[in-house]
Amino acid sequence: QQQVVESESNFSVGTETGTLCAVSACSGFNLASNGQAVRIYDPGDAMRTGVTVAQSGAYVLNLRVRSGYTGNDRAYFNGGYSVKVDGQPVTCTGDPATVIHETVPGYSAVYWGVMSSPVLTLSAGAHTVEVAAVTSYGLVDYCEAVWQPYLETEAGYTVVTDTGSLATVG
Repeated sequence: QQQVVESESNFSVGTETGTLCAVSACSGFNLASNGQAVRIYDPGDAMRTGVTVAQSGAYVLNLRVRSGYTGNDRAYFNGGYSVKVDGQPVTCTGDPATVIHETVPGYSAVYWGVMSSPVLTLSAGAHTVEVAAVTSYGLVDYCEAVWQPYLETEAGYTVVTDTGSLATVG
């Protein structure tokens, strides 16, 4: 199970500091899904979106964001954003293998990449995801909740973390 939520069509303003630009949807990106994203340009700006999961269980949250700029394609992966899920801080880690580049009029260069949460236990239903800019010129493309069924405990089995195999519980 996987749910992708386009940020630009499903967001609300969490915090608006208003110095560089309002928290808002913007377009003109060839490599952003649907060609759009949400601007969180000012440090402290935040946008909220949400994911709805059909069943309780283990999930990883993926956020496609602006990952960097000319000279540092992963600058935003290291402290450029803060993330909360249902009001609780979540540390997301950028995946260098997902970084792609595009040149966009009005921008020096835009690098996009995916930041992922650790495995989260989510109940069935709606969950709020807040992404805040820690540095300037952040962009959020989409939010995705990916079910991790292999990490869930099955009846009669438990995960043995030191080997990664399943063992029967007596």
